[in-house]
Amino acid sequence: MIAAAGNRGSAPTGGRLVMYGTEGTLWGGRLYRNDPVTHRSAVVRDFHEEFRPQPRVQGTRQVQHWAEQCSHFLDCIEGKAEPLTSVVDGARIVAALCAAIASATSGQPVDVDNEF
Repeated sequence: MIAAAGNRGSAPTGGRLVMYGTEGTLWGGRLYRNDPVTHRSAVVRDFHEEFRPQPRVQGTRQVQHWAEQCSHFLDCIEGKAEPLTSVVDGARIVAALCAAIASATSGQPVDVDNEF
């Protein structure tokens, strides 16, 4: 797995995290699978659609991309809301990023260790 991230509006990824794997690509909130025969990619999961029904923080001005998430985080700290993600979710993300770094360093595929 290889990870790439950027924060330039003119970047091809639009400043989003991209993870490239041997079996697919995670980019822009979607998981794409690669077809080895046709060399085309197809969306197999759309996380924007999956998380659409989740509660949203209301009354937050969308001044910038992270405003809503930051407001919800502060509400969680103050005990006004429950987190939408768990410690295990965070650990899975860290495990995927560690595997991506190891893959980028070695140039070889690295399995993600989610055994914790």
